[in-house]
Amino acid sequence: MIQTFYMAKGTGNFMFNRKKQKEQNFTRKSDFRLALSTFGTILISILISFVVVFVTAPVLDKVWGCVVAEIAILFIFLSMMYSPLWYEGDRDKNLVQFGHIKEDKLRGLRVGLLLMIPFLLSNILMVMAKCEVFISSAYWAVYKIINIYVWPLSNLLAPQIFDAPDVPWSTIGICASIMLIIPLTTTVAYLLGYYRVSVSSKLIYKNGKDKQK
Repeated sequence: MIQTFYMAKGTGNFMFNRKKQKEQNFTRKSDFRLALSTFGTILISILISFVVVFVTAPVLDKVWGCVVAEIAILFIFLSMMYSPLWYEGDRDKNLVQFGHIKEDKLRGLRVGLLLMIPFLLSNILMVMAKCEVFISSAYWAVYKIINIYVWPLSNLLAPQIFDAPDVPWSTIGICASIMLIIPLTTTVAYLLGYYRVSVSSKLIYKNGKDKQK
């Protein structure tokens, strides 16, 4: 009898967990959860970017070296951010088609704005460091680490500068404006996923057709 009770209890828990899992499959992640998981991939891209900076360090004093490194780092940074948003857009499209959720094409933009917050705060601190308000003048080095996606660009715009107060306002403005590429990327990625437009597949298909000619 006791054994039967525990078997029934186990079956009940199994059915409850399956029902709960099924309900979760039919709901979308919150914007915050999606931003948080995407930020994890951004941290990975930052680590990879450090490798790029280390490898290209001998040529970062040259214009072409900065340009090559900047393109490589931006590609890594944006592609790591692009994939999760594309797949989430594709998943949301399925849920919308089956009536489980409502259409929300601005979701990618909202997630991008959430992802931009740490970089926005770092730029606010940079302005304070420039004005020598509460922040150490050595913050310029910290800023470049946090915003590694503009490290080569900052080297190009402000070479041989080590203290935050010495960094030109134009450099700070240009580097700060680059972070707008974050919500732009997440918006485009989500919409492409939502409409199931795969850029990589199209490129592979086009290359395949070109080889056949």
